[in-house]
Amino acid sequence: MAGLYKRGKLWYVKYSLNGKTVRKSLSKDKKTALEYKAQLETQISRRHLSLPVYNYSWQDFVKKYLAYSLATKRRRTWELDSDALKSFTNFVSPKTTGDITKEKLEDWKNHRAQQVAPRSVNIHLHRILAGFRKGVEWGLMEQGQFQGIPKIKEIKRLPRYLTHAEIRKLEQVTPWRWWTMFYTMICTGMRLGEFLHLRWTQIDFDRGIISIIADQDWVPKDFEMREIPIHPDLAKILMKIQTKKDAGSPYVFHNGNINRTMVRRIQRKLSLYCKKAGIAHCRIHDLRHTFASHLVMEGVDMLAVRDLLGHASVRTTEIYAHLSPSHLKSAVEKLRLGTQFGTHMELVHSH
Repeated sequence: MAGLYKRGKLWYVKYSLNGKTVRKSLSKDKKTALEYKAQLETQISRRHLSLPVYNYSWQDFVKKYLAYSLATKRRRTWELDSDALKSFTNFVSPKTTGDITKEKLEDWKNHRAQQVAPRSVNIHLHRILAGFRKGVEWGLMEQGQFQGIPKIKEIKRLPRYLTHAEIRKLEQVTPWRWWTMFYTMICTGMRLGEFLHLRWTQIDFDRGIISIIADQDWVPKDFEMREIPIHPDLAKILMKIQTKKDAGSPYVFHNGNINRTMVRRIQRKLSLYCKKAGIAHCRIHDLRHTFASHLVMEGVDMLAVRDLLGHASVRTTEIYAHLSPSHLKSAVEKLRLGTQFGTHMELVHSH
């Protein structure tokens, strides 16, 4: 095995390779030297056991994986992959895929947790682990290098949704153009990407259906396709928009220039009109929550809600299964556990 010693201000490692003694200067920092020694001993052990040594260039691995991600995943997922691997690389600075250890991944996770919210850390951790699993599949990494890394615990919050009263207030202060956008998302539960890429060819007024399908430059989340029934009131709005549509654009709500500036503008407008209506902070995605929550409160089957939202699993849909306090109160009041009983309840009702 390798030995570590100090000469002057530098730490050195000494080990035997193919019958020859090798000495190598490392660093002035003992912790860095110990980390290198541990990695070296792992590689020496693997050679003795005739196991593969993972010395594939880390930078080449990142390029290879991001090229794969861009070719096979949605643009947004590729962006997350890119951001996550960049953050990890900047903190850990690995040279090869063999440099990756659980300890380094844990150190990155804890460091990142001091900068951003737990959910953001977990999203990046999920993307990094997805890349590492692909590295194992390609024979460039080993499962044991990162297996068993837990996520950071998140505080679970009930999804924010607009009540009927809030929807009415929002309608009263919102100009027609912006209200048609907000109301479409409220009545369909479409994700923002699905909404922005909505084309007239996806709307079938005869069948009363909106089809969520891919176009040339965009695919839905998880590559799933689905159909959403059009609410009668929304159908009237869409028909009115159609009579005044831009003949040169296939899209329902814009002329085709989809970018982050457009996304930020929609969010700013929603925040502005919510503030005017006296509504607490509401994000674009909360309009999707509104659709799902009202379906559940009206007693719609959870599997049907899952299909309308386009979730792969009903477990994801369960986060929308919350009920407001007023609905819980209404549910309890429906119990017949008093009026059919005798003397004591008569005494209560007499006062």
